[in-house]
Amino acid sequence: GHREILEFGYRPLGALGAAMRKDRFQEARAIARRKEELRREWDGVRIENLSVTETNSGNLGLGDTFEVSATVDPGSIAPGDLEVELFIGRSNGDDELKEPSVLTLARTGERDGLLQFGGGFMPSEAGSFRYGVRVRPRIENEIEGNDLGLVQWA
Repeated sequence: GHREILEFGYRPLGALGAAMRKDRFQEARAIARRKEELRREWDGVRIENLSVTETNSGNLGLGDTFEVSATVDPGSIAPGDLEVELFIGRSNGDDELKEPSVLTLARTGERDGLLQFGGGFMPSEAGSFRYGVRVRPRIENEIEGNDLGLVQWA
Protein backbone atom coordinates (compact mmCIF):
# COMPACT_ATOMS: atom_id res chain seq x y z
CA GLY A 1 0.00 0.00 0.00
CA HIS A 2 0.78 3.62 0.06
CA ARG A 3 2.25 3.54 3.56
CA GLU A 4 4.90 0.95 2.59
CA ILE A 5 6.19 3.21 -0.19
CA LEU A 6 6.49 6.11 2.24
CA GLU A 7 8.42 4.07 4.79
CA PHE A 8 10.65 2.54 2.16
CA GLY A 9 11.31 5.93 0.59
CA TYR A 10 12.26 7.75 3.74
CA ARG A 11 14.22 5.21 5.72
CA PRO A 12 17.42 5.28 3.60
CA LEU A 13 17.37 9.08 3.43
CA GLY A 14 16.98 9.26 7.20
CA ALA A 15 20.03 7.05 7.65
CA LEU A 16 21.97 9.10 5.13
CA GLY A 17 21.02 12.30 6.99
CA ALA A 18 22.29 10.84 10.26
CA ALA A 19 25.60 9.85 8.62
CA MET A 20 25.97 13.32 7.11
CA ARG A 21 25.27 14.94 10.47
CA LYS A 22 27.86 12.69 12.09
CA ASP A 23 30.46 13.64 9.43
CA ARG A 24 29.65 17.30 9.79
CA PHE A 25 29.98 17.04 13.56
CA GLN A 26 33.41 15.39 13.20
CA GLU A 27 34.44 18.04 10.67
CA ALA A 28 33.26 20.81 13.01
CA ARG A 29 35.26 19.25 15.85
CA ALA A 30 38.35 19.06 13.63
CA ILE A 31 37.95 22.72 12.63
CA ALA A 32 37.51 23.72 16.28
CA ARG A 33 40.67 21.79 17.19
CA ARG A 34 42.61 23.48 14.40
CA LYS A 35 41.40 26.92 15.47
CA GLU A 36 42.50 26.22 19.02
CA GLU A 37 45.99 25.19 17.81
CA LEU A 38 46.27 28.29 15.64
CA ARG A 39 45.23 30.55 18.52
CA ARG A 40 47.82 28.94 20.79
CA GLU A 41 50.68 29.16 18.28
CA TRP A 42 49.85 32.45 16.55
CA ASP A 43 52.01 34.61 18.83
CA GLY A 44 55.10 33.10 17.21
CA VAL A 45 54.16 34.39 13.74
CA ARG A 46 55.98 37.57 12.69
CA ILE A 47 56.58 39.58 9.55
CA GLU A 48 60.32 40.01 10.00
CA ASN A 49 61.13 42.08 6.95
CA LEU A 50 59.27 43.89 4.21
CA SER A 51 60.76 45.43 1.11
CA VAL A 52 58.82 47.33 -1.51
CA THR A 53 59.52 49.19 -4.74
CA GLU A 54 60.65 52.72 -4.09
CA THR A 55 57.90 55.08 -5.20
CA ASN A 56 57.82 58.81 -5.58
CA SER A 57 56.08 59.42 -2.22
CA GLY A 58 53.44 56.76 -2.86
CA ASN A 59 52.73 57.75 -6.46
CA LEU A 60 52.47 55.06 -9.11
CA GLY A 61 52.34 55.78 -12.81
CA LEU A 62 50.52 53.77 -15.43
CA GLY A 63 52.65 50.74 -16.30
CA ASP A 64 54.55 50.89 -12.99
CA THR A 65 54.67 47.71 -10.93
CA PHE A 66 54.67 47.92 -7.16
CA GLU A 67 56.77 44.94 -6.07
CA VAL A 68 56.62 43.67 -2.52
CA SER A 69 58.55 40.93 -0.77
CA ALA A 70 57.99 39.83 2.81
CA THR A 71 60.00 37.59 5.10
CA VAL A 72 57.81 35.78 7.62
CA ASP A 73 58.78 33.81 10.70
CA PRO A 74 56.07 31.12 10.88
CA GLY A 75 56.92 30.16 14.46
CA SER A 76 55.54 26.67 15.03
CA ILE A 77 52.79 27.00 12.41
CA ALA A 78 53.19 24.91 9.25
CA PRO A 79 54.20 27.09 6.28
CA GLY A 80 51.22 25.88 4.27
CA ASP A 81 48.87 27.17 6.95
CA LEU A 82 49.87 30.81 6.37
CA GLU A 83 48.69 33.27 3.77
CA VAL A 84 50.39 36.62 3.16
CA GLU A 85 48.36 39.36 1.48
CA LEU A 86 49.08 42.79 0.06
CA PHE A 87 46.33 45.37 0.52
CA ILE A 88 46.84 48.31 -1.80
CA GLY A 89 44.50 51.10 -2.76
CA ARG A 90 44.26 54.69 -3.79
CA SER A 91 44.95 57.17 -1.07
CA ASN A 92 42.71 60.15 -0.57
CA GLY A 93 45.05 62.03 1.71
CA ASP A 94 44.07 60.33 4.96
CA ASP A 95 44.84 56.84 6.23
CA GLU A 96 41.90 55.22 4.46
CA LEU A 97 42.43 52.88 1.52
CA LYS A 98 39.83 53.49 -1.14
CA GLU A 99 38.57 50.25 -2.71
CA PRO A 100 41.71 48.29 -1.88
CA SER A 101 42.90 45.42 -4.03
CA VAL A 102 43.89 42.33 -2.08
CA LEU A 103 46.63 40.19 -3.60
CA THR A 104 47.81 36.91 -2.14
CA LEU A 105 51.60 36.88 -2.26
CA ALA A 106 53.27 33.77 -3.64
CA ARG A 107 55.71 31.80 -1.52
CA THR A 108 59.06 32.29 -3.21
CA GLY A 109 61.46 30.51 -0.89
CA GLU A 110 62.60 29.54 2.57
CA ARG A 111 65.84 30.30 4.37
CA ASP A 112 66.88 29.48 7.94
CA GLY A 113 63.30 28.67 8.88
CA LEU A 114 62.02 31.99 7.51
CA LEU A 115 59.57 32.05 4.61
CA GLN A 116 59.83 34.43 1.66
CA PHE A 117 56.73 35.73 -0.10
CA GLY A 118 56.49 38.09 -3.03
CA GLY A 119 54.24 39.65 -5.62
CA GLY A 120 53.52 42.73 -7.65
CA PHE A 121 50.67 45.12 -8.22
CA MET A 122 50.12 47.09 -11.42
CA PRO A 123 47.58 49.90 -11.07
CA SER A 124 44.91 50.39 -13.69
CA GLU A 125 45.35 54.13 -13.36
CA ALA A 126 48.09 56.42 -12.08
CA GLY A 127 47.78 58.01 -8.68
CA SER A 128 48.76 58.05 -5.05
CA PHE A 129 48.57 54.67 -3.29
CA ARG A 130 48.84 53.32 0.24
CA TYR A 131 49.46 49.71 1.16
CA GLY A 132 49.56 47.25 4.00
CA VAL A 133 50.80 43.66 4.24
CA ARG A 134 49.24 41.10 6.53
CA VAL A 135 49.75 37.46 7.37
CA ARG A 136 46.79 35.34 8.42
CA PRO A 137 45.94 31.67 8.84
CA ARG A 138 44.96 29.88 5.67
CA ILE A 139 41.76 28.02 6.44
CA GLU A 140 40.14 25.90 3.76
CA ASN A 141 36.71 27.05 4.80
CA GLU A 142 36.79 30.85 4.44
CA ILE A 143 33.79 31.38 6.69
CA GLU A 144 35.49 29.44 9.46
CA GLY A 145 38.64 31.55 9.14
CA ASN A 146 37.07 34.98 9.39
CA ASP A 147 36.07 34.75 13.04
CA LEU A 148 39.55 33.84 14.25
CA GLY A 149 40.77 37.41 14.46
CA LEU A 150 44.35 36.19 13.97
CA VAL A 151 46.15 38.69 11.76
CA GLN A 152 49.63 40.21 11.86
CA TRP A 153 50.17 43.45 9.97
CA ALA A 154 53.52 44.79 8.83
